[in-house]
Amino acid sequence: MNERIAEILKKENLSNSQFANLVGIQASAVTHIINGRNQPSLPVIQKILDTFRWINPEWLVVGIGEMCRKAP
Repeated sequence: MNERIAEILKKENLSNSQFANLVGIQASAVTHIINGRNQPSLPVIQKILDTFRWINPEWLVVGIGEMCRKAP
């Protein structure tokens, strides 16, 4: 999942600290996730999905499908 979160940062042109501020978590947590030291908790995953509503949850969690949600 760390590679997919890094992909979001790249797509949105955000630094780790900018992403952390938007999502509402510590910048160090983002760094640890991206570096593979930690896996994001369920609350962190939910915060990411709440902040970036265009992200396909299945892609974020398990890497299946496209990054962006399909239009209804």
